[in-house]
Amino acid sequence: MTKSEKIQEMNLRSLSIQKVLETAGNKWPKRNFVYEKKHGEYVPKTFAEFTQDSKNLAEFLLSKKLGGQQIAILGDNSYNFMVADMAVMGYVGVSVTLNSMWGVKDCQRAMKILDAKVFFYDNRHQNIARELKKIYPKIEFIKLEDIAEIAKGFNAEPKIAETDTTKLSKIIFSSGTTSVPKAVMLSQKNMFAGINSLLRRTGFTTSEITYLFMPLCHVFGGICSFLYSLVGGCPIYLSSGKEHILEELKEIKPTAFSVVPLMLEIIYAGIDDQTKAKAKKAMKLSNFLLLFKIDIRRKLFKKLHEGFGGELKYLFCSGAKLDNEIKQFFKDAGVNLLEAYASTETAASLALEYPSSKKLDSAGTIYEDIDVKIDSPNAAGIGEILVRGDSVCLGYYKNDKANEQAFDRDGYFRMGDLGFMDQSRGIFLHGRKKRTILLSNGVNVYPDEIERDLEGGCVRKVKVYEDKQKIVAEFYVTTGTKASKIKKLVAKYNEKSLEYWKIDDYEIVEYNEKSHLK
Repeated sequence: MTKSEKIQEMNLRSLSIQKVLETAGNKWPKRNFVYEKKHGEYVPKTFAEFTQDSKNLAEFLLSKKLGGQQIAILGDNSYNFMVADMAVMGYVGVSVTLNSMWGVKDCQRAMKILDAKVFFYDNRHQNIARELKKIYPKIEFIKLEDIAEIAKGFNAEPKIAETDTTKLSKIIFSSGTTSVPKAVMLSQKNMFAGINSLLRRTGFTTSEITYLFMPLCHVFGGICSFLYSLVGGCPIYLSSGKEHILEELKEIKPTAFSVVPLMLEIIYAGIDDQTKAKAKKAMKLSNFLLLFKIDIRRKLFKKLHEGFGGELKYLFCSGAKLDNEIKQFFKDAGVNLLEAYASTETAASLALEYPSSKKLDSAGTIYEDIDVKIDSPNAAGIGEILVRGDSVCLGYYKNDKANEQAFDRDGYFRMGDLGFMDQSRGIFLHGRKKRTILLSNGVNVYPDEIERDLEGGCVRKVKVYEDKQKIVAEFYVTTGTKASKIKKLVAKYNEKSLEYWKIDDYEIVEYNEKSHLK
């Protein structure tokens, strides 16, 4: 087995996916990289196999004159998804990773603005692919499960020029409601920008083991977990589904694991009050002993640590703000919980907390190579957070209006969040400039857009809000409006809405000048 080494900070200007693949294949050829469940057992693929498979697929695609073209990928986390993503970005053109939770209409909305020539899909999404084939007969549809077979005869070096890392390499769609989500354009320079700041906070070594549950189609899973593991020579185990997470954590014993707050909320809610009370008493003792550099937390809270596999060193949490009580509980139990703050537009690289931080309210410490300013701060220093740096995206594809709104004259990107930054570059959030419901699974919902879609005619006013992680609407209607009419309106909205912005429940209220103000 290769000796474990600390991953050193890198010359980011020299990094490209081509070079990363070449390095991985040559430096760690026999080391296992991706583990995927097959018939209930984890089966590994080495770095050399991954590199060669990516090149083979790239050569196949280049043989079809697809150099510089957009290639869409729709699928759940898999080895084949990873190969397709790297082959396209590294050697062919632009990888467009579509949200694996989307349905036919969601994908169709996205495809309307794209210029994709090939559409990769997996078994679970074959019904979507079948419908899209009827709409886009000129696009070639390829099953991800078939890529090893179709690329079998291609094993030479892809004949392409050195990558320009500043050009468009990946498109990922950000949140939207009923309109087309914005297509975020990322370069390889954007994607690699956060590596050194991550290393400063973690001290990762080549022996880290990542358990990947976060979707590869999103920036945190696809860049921070997958791409950065490839750079560092670290193995990845792919989760085989949320129902298997607990058993697989114990089987794999990962050192790094990324979650959304909802997962930690579920774990915390599953601990009964009596156990929590006992744990908090024990935490007083362990926190006192820490003053003398005596750490007994892993022994005191052995059951909790064993729930994560027993070897966890880094638990990353991103996508929404984690409740302070839950955050404190895990930290006091000795779990190295690191809260992250970023967005698709910043390639998942913006802020990550240092392990030693005691700031519960902080959403993380801004990366050292990111420039931040607070726009129009109030007396408390709170204003809109604007950022500029190598991780900030190239803009939105075919959306000049959105680009004008998103960037100021000096090239700063408007995060849309309100907050302030302290002297140590800790970032503190105080809501959204644009009214937003942020669900625990990291999904953004914009009530204003939903309300605008539903208002009109007998519906004088709509109020949309979140209740226990569900989207609820109040309809303020004119006298005599039938309930069946509102039922049809909601059904019509839900039919065209993205899956996770659907209205779960609603209430009908007779409109008057005071009722809609309550």
